[in-house]
Amino acid sequence: MIKNYLKIALKVLSRRKFFTFISLFGIGITLMVLLVATALLDYVFAARTPEVHADRMLGVYRLTMKGPDNTMSSQAGWPFLERTVRPLAKLPSVERIAYVTEARTAVSYLNGRKIQSMMRRVDGDFWRLLDFDFVEGGPYSGDDEAHGRFVAVINETTRERFFGGRPAVGRTIEADGQRFRVVGVVRDVPVLRYSSSADLWVPVSTAKTNAYKEEWLGDFYALILARSHADLPQIKAEFQS
Repeated sequence: MIKNYLKIALKVLSRRKFFTFISLFGIGITLMVLLVATALLDYVFAARTPEVHADRMLGVYRLTMKGPDNTMSSQAGWPFLERTVRPLAKLPSVERIAYVTEARTAVSYLNGRKIQSMMRRVDGDFWRLLDFDFVEGGPYSGDDEAHGRFVAVINETTRERFFGGRPAVGRTIEADGQRFRVVGVVRDVPVLRYSSSADLWVPVSTAKTNAYKEEWLGDFYALILARSHADLPQIKAEFQS
């Protein structure tokens, strides 16, 4: 029975081959676009390493300041986050809060060769909030951050660029005019992981100046990890208040 149906369908489709081709081509392209879009959205928003807790994570990414004559908008500054986000840590529903800067280009020179890397400055809790896959060494700590130690975590690509793939922990890397001791190496994080991707991560306290502690509009955003997905509305409401 099914064989007969297929024969009839093929005969009908073959009557006007050009229009059949156009119809099938359009259907095929539409399905392909939908599949690619679905795969891309899943790749960006699904819980994947290191953002394995994305389903219970909130972010404060931008700050807008409005006045009678103008409006300014950018990432938030450290003082704003300290005043409005840090108090959320007292909530039983909040497990952890981390500060991280936007990934910026850091220039290095190695044997006369210019190397450009994407660098983030992150605090110690960043490594406890996210779940990176370390292939060598480990993360730096909150104590490293508090004492402004010049330590760094790099990805595998950076290890290959600077050290030819050889072990990097304990060695020194120069970036943006500063020298850091490598304490850990992680697997590369796709650039679509907006909150975590970079080539190297260093403590916030190693910034060249302390001006960031006075700037309400700055280069930071905050990541907030709730204890469960059900706690997100309460945390949002508390932040809005």
